[in-house]
Amino acid sequence: MKPKSGSSKRKPPSTRVSPRVSPGGFSLPEVLLAVVLLALAAVAVGQTVRSALGVLERSRDVGGRPPLQSLATRALLQSDSREEAEDGGRLDLPDRLRLEWSAETETTGIPDLFAVTLDWEADREAGERNLYLYRPEWSDPVDRDPLQERARRAIEDHLEDQRWERQP
Repeated sequence: MKPKSGSSKRKPPSTRVSPRVSPGGFSLPEVLLAVVLLALAAVAVGQTVRSALGVLERSRDVGGRPPLQSLATRALLQSDSREEAEDGGRLDLPDRLRLEWSAETETTGIPDLFAVTLDWEADREAGERNLYLYRPEWSDPVDRDPLQERARRAIEDHLEDQRWERQP
């Protein structure tokens, strides 16, 4: 039987694939970019928090005033003579706090260099600090001259030894 001329013919199904668009989805590059930006923001926030916690910890250590050891060291460094450093001193601080300090000094084998033990005490806190200070004004010329001469001879001997080693 022949189809009637007035009847509609059905078209075969199309083999072409139409591109699919996902409604509301993100492409892979967009997702990767978002992850990278999120990671950078997390790192920045983490560093800021760590820095803030460090500042908070240091402020608790200081308690709103310079550390007592630092004040005692500053007073020692302002001493004009070795005797003044060994006698020590007293600093009256806020809140009726009194810092007392003294130092023991010893000469070293190097001219004008002193080994210093700083002792300090303030109410319930006390401490000790060992320092090496270069203080030409503390040296006695009678003690300094032999040390300088010995150092000069040691340097000359060292240079002489190096000259002999370099010659074939």
